[in-house]
Amino acid sequence: MPIDEGKINALQDMIKNSKSKGDVINVMKQIMELLPRSADIGITIGEMGKIMYVLSYDGLYSLTAVSDEFLPFMISNEKKIQIENINDNIVNLFLKNKDSIIAQVKELLRGS
Repeated sequence: MPIDEGKINALQDMIKNSKSKGDVINVMKQIMELLPRSADIGITIGEMGKIMYVLSYDGLYSLTAVSDEFLPFMISNEKKIQIENINDNIVNLFLKNKDSIIAQVKELLRGS
């Protein structure tokens, strides 16, 4: 179900104006509250090397996918990261990818 446009605009402003670790943590918590309760929906915060960071309704996850030299398929691992314990690299990734995060939030919350 689509979210009120006023909430989406307020969240967009929060994302645009975030500058510090505290701001990023607060914004992530706000996004989590509004995301649909589904394991297959999330916001990609960004990638560093082989690790992708995804924000879901129940937390932040690091996802790693690697191909094994001797196996014909990918192996993936996920790890839940406590929002309060995010490191500066994740904060910087969030701040660098604000436009992408805003676009994903709008698309998900508008029900498009």
